[in-house]
Amino acid sequence: MGKAHYRLGLVYAAQGRLSNVAFHLRQALVQAPDHAAAHLHLGQQLSQLDSTESGIAHYRRPVELDPDLVEVHYYLGTELIQAGQTSAALPHLHRAVELAPDLAAARNNLGIALQRAGRRDDAVIQFRRALALRPDYAAARDNLAATLSQR
Repeated sequence: MGKAHYRLGLVYAAQGRLSNVAFHLRQALVQAPDHAAAHLHLGQQLSQLDSTESGIAHYRRPVELDPDLVEVHYYLGTELIQAGQTSAALPHLHRAVELAPDLAAARNNLGIALQRAGRRDDAVIQFRRALALRPDYAAARDNLAATLSQR
């Protein structure tokens, strides 16, 4: 039954029916509390609904269940940055980059966290690596320029 609610949640997400998504993913977790993907997708939906703290809580559980899920580390690190918890974000973004070194978005967000932590040289390296992977990545280019101008 948990799988049915999980799948319905994904269908509603694809249709943009966010209130239905959260309901079905929560139901999936009632029936299968260790469903890592349901926690991940619920965290994403709650974040889209501007519920950062709830999103963070749902990203933490799949990290415990499967510490090698790149997406969980990426999204958790990103949410922690947005919540102003830079030091907590760093290990998750480092792990995301370790697991998926070609994920430009993870390198960009790691650069943001490093820059906010005062580690500008390390941030520049990550922004440059993101741009090497995706030369048209405007956010990484803007972040690199902003960081270089602070030197």
